[in-house]
Amino acid sequence: MKLGFLFNSVDKKDDVVDYSYREEYEVLKKRGVRVFTFDLTKLAHQDAQLIEKSDEKMALIYRGWMLNEFQYDTLYDMLEKLNYQLIVTPYQYRECHYLDYWYTKLKDLTAKSVHSHGLINDDAICQMLSKFQNQSVIVKDYVKSRKHEWYESCFIENASDFDEALKVIHHFIERQGEKFSGGLVLREYLDIKKTGVHYKSHMPISEEVRIFCYKNDPICYISYWTGDMWQMDKAFIDIIDQCAILESPFYTIDLARTNDNRWVLIEVGDGQVSHLRGYSIERFYDAFLSLLAKDYEIYI
Repeated sequence: MKLGFLFNSVDKKDDVVDYSYREEYEVLKKRGVRVFTFDLTKLAHQDAQLIEKSDEKMALIYRGWMLNEFQYDTLYDMLEKLNYQLIVTPYQYRECHYLDYWYTKLKDLTAKSVHSHGLINDDAICQMLSKFQNQSVIVKDYVKSRKHEWYESCFIENASDFDEALKVIHHFIERQGEKFSGGLVLREYLDIKKTGVHYKSHMPISEEVRIFCYKNDPICYISYWTGDMWQMDKAFIDIIDQCAILESPFYTIDLARTNDNRWVLIEVGDGQVSHLRGYSIERFYDAFLSLLAKDYEIYI
């Protein structure tokens, strides 16, 4: 089967790729890989034609902005009518994009977490907090934290101090606004090895690595804070093997090193909407395309 990459355009100009992914688009285009663009606003009109209909069934990989589950469902269905199939199904997108899906499968690799379904009242929030006693916790939703507002909207020093905890949680919910996804999440704050403190937010900067995987094979190891290539660690392979329980063919895992030199899972993400964090685009696609070529016809 032939394969192409789909990018979202900007300012309703179907041929202008969003700035965040423009260089990836140009790299693929120069290499002779099929590339397509579409106007993200068309997802609100299910009778719209996103791209030109294909004469034969074609696989697609989306690279662009994060979509909520309903937007992704719509994108998948609209493309299917045009004879395209995203390689990540709607279930697989949810599985890696939303914590309530991946945490149940990988909780032994990551920090203790509790979550709600949707927004809840203060009494229910305090019940969630009580599960951590006097531990420090992080607040987020199913998809995102506000770590760059570390003390205002993210970090709770003592979960048993309900008054202070609720201030942070309410500030997080207020700041997320319409971007609030799924439900409230509280996560145990792990003893991560720190390499510095962010100059503006004062959040701790730690040893973290992002690993892109295709069918459980690592594509690259990226230093989360610098974008440099990270040297492979044997512990990564063990975690990647355990993440093979995920059904998605394309995902990311973010790992951090603890002060006792263990690597722990911090986050799982859908590979289609995960950023390269400044990593070499040429190097990324050298590795990714070589893996994809085993399954698809990728060049025009």
